[in-house]
Amino acid sequence: QDLVASLRIEEIDMCVAENRKDLGAQVAIGGTQECAGEGAQGVALARRAVELLREMKQQQLAVKPLQSTLARMPKVRMKQISPFWKELSELLRDIYKETGDLKKAEALQSEIDRTEKTAGSSSR
Repeated sequence: QDLVASLRIEEIDMCVAENRKDLGAQVAIGGTQECAGEGAQGVALARRAVELLREMKQQQLAVKPLQSTLARMPKVRMKQISPFWKELSELLRDIYKETGDLKKAEALQSEIDRTEKTAGSSSR
């Protein structure tokens, strides 16, 4: 999946170079849903999607794809919080804050905290 994500990142770079941030954001969102749970490059796609959407002042368009991706990702791997799940959760939390949905931002932060605590206590 990291290879697919790397190819998507190159595709995004080409779109941005051609002044097509909108198309680049679409590629990034699609790639996020395809690859985000699989490794660091998938998370890089998610960050890139949010970055492009922020530049276009349309970060709310990242909410549903990130929610969908997070729903399919394991929160804990080998008794530790998944760094990929945590990073995407923090990204979504920040978008909630930026779009004024503080209730969802707080709920997601609580879920992150609970998962860290649960993973930390199960590894002892």
